[in-house]
Amino acid sequence: MIEIQTRPATEESVTPLKLSEALRLGAMSTEQWFGEMTDGHGRYCAMGTISHAIGIDDGDMRYFPSTFLTPARDELRLDDGCCRQTLFYQLWMQIAHLNDFHRLPRERIADLLEEAGL
Repeated sequence: MIEIQTRPATEESVTPLKLSEALRLGAMSTEQWFGEMTDGHGRYCAMGTISHAIGIDDGDMRYFPSTFLTPARDELRLDDGCCRQTLFYQLWMQIAHLNDFHRLPRERIADLLEEAGL
């Protein structure tokens, strides 16, 4: 007989999803939406997709990963006048802008997040 031991996961043994990974994961099972977190029928914007993938379906920013609230990243600015001139204070504003204004596919936004190490 094989004896199996179980142990609770420790913080050191759990690797949290990166934003890019959560966005890719959520994009595989949902359609993209623009202007709001969700249409209430299974379509999500990039921010909504990430929150859905990590189990936050109500869109309450208080429960979002703290990474969303970090300062904006230059790596996520597209080489166009719009992204270079728009003032973004936090990362979530950039993600929403790329989804809603530029209508980038979520996979492309995930690529940009991954390139930024997120």
